[in-house]
This record gives sequence, structure tokens and C-alpha cells, in this order.
Amino acid sequence: MVQINGYLSLTGADYWTVQGIRWGYSSTNTTGQAIVSYFGGTGWSFIKNEVAGTRGVANILVREKTPANWTNEGRTAAAPHNYMIAANCIRDAAKTGNVGEMHNIYLMPTVYSGGGTIENNLMGGAPLGSNIKASGSTDPSSAPKDVVIRNNTLLYGASGIVIGQQAERVETVGNLIAMGTQSGPYDGGVKTYDLVKADTDSVKDTLIQGYATPIRQPWQASPVLYVRRNVTPATVALTGSLANCTAKASDPAVRLAYGHLSTK
Repeated sequence: MVQINGYLSLTGADYWTVQGIRWGYSSTNTTGQAIVSYFGGTGWSFIKNEVAGTRGVANILVREKTPANWTNEGRTAAAPHNYMIAANCIRDAAKTGNVGEMHNIYLMPTVYSGGGTIENNLMGGAPLGSNIKASGSTDPSSAPKDVVIRNNTLLYGASGIVIGQQAERVETVGNLIAMGTQSGPYDGGVKTYDLVKADTDSVKDTLIQGYATPIRQPWQASPVLYVRRNVTPATVALTGSLANCTAKASDPAVRLAYGHLSTK
């Protein structure tokens, strides 16, 4: 696999596929935000790559491009649509900074986006953040809409998946989320953050281990996430290593039912 240390930033990459490259951090050649960044674009795919070592907010960042105008039509045209992040190894977000930051994937394509799929990825090593953050930041409307997060293995994160702010119709299903690194308010296999449309979002058929609160919904009594058929076992043993992108559940029954090697 070819190794590139630096960053990839694509704006409006309609129907592009990036495949089979190892992307690493460079202290002399970086934007400071993410190693891989997508701004807008329709039908793009990022598959079978490795991304590791960000010192910014994420290893992979997905956002809208600058709109031609700030009408609903303009923002819809600027947002990502029908995109895919699949079968990658994404690991080792920065270990320095504030808790709640430094994610493996930071998904903030706006509520004007749609049709995103994140599946069959091995992710790990986000001790101060989440393996996947599906939420806005200062702008709540930058949260995603109509995204499927399916059959990923998510290890060693303060949180496994964060769903926040105006995120709508975010479906998480079939994921293996294990080995949490924090306690207190940042702990959570799946955690919500100021989520206002929680009843449109879901956590289904997911195995969560190693978190004091497997599904954490703070600051909110109603509405709540749609939660079905999740499993929270006492232990999940792993084999292989995250550094070599070979980490997986030791039990064949577990890895065939949940995570990046699932056959479901």
C-alpha cells in the first residue's frame, strides 16, 4: 500500500473514488484540521484505505463546501450526498488536547445532506474523542441527516459514536463498540449531545462493551433514541492489533454478528 504523509482535501469530488492508500500525519504538511477532508460532493467513495495519527480535530472530516448562497437550495447543493466511507482502517487520533475532541471520523455534512454510508470500517484509538462523531459543532445545523453507520468495529474511544444537535435519521446498526477509555460524562458506547430529534435516530443490533453507560443520553428526557436488540456483555476479547489493522473479536460468533467482519 502506498504511504502518503500529509493531507487530502477534496471539494466537490463528484463520483470520485479514493482507494488503497495509507494516509499519515505530517507535521510539516498539514492543514491542522484533518488528514482527509471532503467538502460537499455527490457519489464519492473512500474505501480500503488506512488513515492514522491526526493532530487536528479528526482523521477524516466531512463537511459542506461553501454555498453559492445561503438559501435552502444553496446549502443543499453545497452538502455531500450519497457518499460512502467503507472498509478502511482509521486509527490513533491525537492523545493531546481537550476531552471531547480529536475524533476518527467527524461527520458534519449539514442537515441539507443525505445518503451517507459508513460501513465495515475498523476504527480505534480516540481516547479524547469519539470514533465517529455525527454532530455539528458551533452550528447545530451542520449535523448529518440520513446516514447509516453499519457494521463497524469501534475500539478505545472515549465514546464509540456521538449523535448530536440536529442530527436526523442517523441509523446505527450492527456495530461492535468496545474498550472505552473515559468515565463520567464523556463515557458512552453511543452518546447523544444536545440532540433535538433523537426519536428519528436509532441504535440497533449493536454490541457495546467496556462503557459504564452503554447508551448515554444526557441532558434530555424526551424524546429518546430508538433502541432495539442491543447487547452489553461483560467482556469481549480481542485478537490482532489496531496498529497493524488486524484487531478483531476473538470469538468467531461475535465477529460474524457485529463489527467490520460481520456477514449480516
